Amino acid sequence: MKQDRVNKNWTPEELDRFQNEVIMAADTNAILNYEELADMFGRTVLGVKHAANKLRHRGELPKFCKENQIEKYGSFYSKREKQMIMKLRSTHTHEEIAQMMGRTKYGIESICRKQGPILVKKWNESDLLLLINNIEFDSFGVTANYDKLTKILNRNVGTIQAKIRRLRLKGVLPPAKRSGMPEQKRAIYRQR
Repeated sequence: MKQDRVNKNWTPEELDRFQNEVIMAADTNAILNYEELADMFGRTVLGVKHAANKLRHRGELPKFCKENQIEKYGSFYSKREKQMIMKLRSTHTHEEIAQMMGRTKYGIESICRKQGPILVKKWNESDLLLLINNIEFDSFGVTANYDKLTKILNRNVGTIQAKIRRLRLKGVLPPAKRSGMPEQKRAIYRQR
């Protein structure tokens, strides 16, 4: 890179040649050869970037479009992706959502933070009756059918565990004689 003059203006011929020599990414129109162009025209990389932006502003080069980016990393989140994240965040961790969507954990956390806290689904009488009528205990009073309850109530295990704990404190459900896994799961675990 040469630096003859500090304020060296681009000539129309240089700008025409610039348009012919520029190499752009097919999906986003990002310029891939700033360094080569800087060497070719004897300019700084920053000067080449300014010229590219000037040509884009005039409409002589296509605009940079991050939405069309094939690779998910670093691209914008579409409305559909944000809606999917909001639906998944009550039942999955940020890491699981990131793996499902091909994004980073930190990107998912950022989207969740911007969208605000999860809206809590309140328990109504019909949900409580469903819980009380379908709950099964082992001989020690430990809940044995969380899988069935999650499907019936359409809630995650943590929410159901917390509700059962509160119902036991109120005396609606009998207290457990011990904590931990139900007898069936303990037997399976011991057989391993």
